[in-house]
Amino acid sequence: MVSQRISRGIAPMSTCLSKKVASAIQQTISGVNVLRRFLPGYPPLRRMKAIDLTSGNELARNLKLADTLFSRVKGLIGRQVLPIGEGLLISPCKGVHTFLMRFPIDVVFLDKNNHVIKVVENLKPYRITQVQISSRRVLELPAGTAQTSKTYVGHEVAFD
Repeated sequence: MVSQRISRGIAPMSTCLSKKVASAIQQTISGVNVLRRFLPGYPPLRRMKAIDLTSGNELARNLKLADTLFSRVKGLIGRQVLPIGEGLLISPCKGVHTFLMRFPIDVVFLDKNNHVIKVVENLKPYRITQVQISSRRVLELPAGTAQTSKTYVGHEVAFD
């Protein structure tokens, strides 16, 4: 009976694979462990604040951290608007695009010590920034935030 199942391609997993591998495949199929970190909300995005320590101004009071493959690729795509006070911290990141976005954003590139190395203001939809080799992370903020918070190259940003 087992040989008939194997010939038809429906062999029980335990006859073909070790139990550990079979268990991992079943979890993958059901989406319990392997795929869940790529789905929206798994794990939930961490929220924090971003403050320009040099000027003392708040950049975002509701900042989401995008540090998984899925959250970094998705970014702000699909959102209708990015309200003032919100933002996205992408880490690691050396450049961004605004394809499939509906609104302009300010982009703040940060080095490994969270010092601003470049500010791109009012980046319109369907544009690409230059790659910043020394960048470790990028802040995506509502258009106009960098100017109103007086955030410039050389400033230090802190996250809370």
